[in-house]
Amino acid sequence: MPGATETDFFERADLMDTKLGTAKKDDPAMVARKGFDAMMKGEGDVVTGWHNKLQTAIASVTPAGWLAEAHRKAAEPGSAPR
Repeated sequence: MPGATETDFFERADLMDTKLGTAKKDDPAMVARKGFDAMMKGEGDVVTGWHNKLQTAIASVTPAGWLAEAHRKAAEPGSAPR
């Protein structure tokens, strides 16, 4: 369960003016390696990076509506820091 990963997705989705689009993202090779290693071990889920682990832990006790609103704000056009 990686977080945002450094790929062309954000540019193709026209999200480069958003907090999500301009934020630091995980390295795709690291994400692929972690996912592959987990699959080879028979693990169903793997969360990469301490920040993603923290977000996952917080999300498990946060109401879905709050999570949706936070995501909306981070993906809102023009939300990138200036």
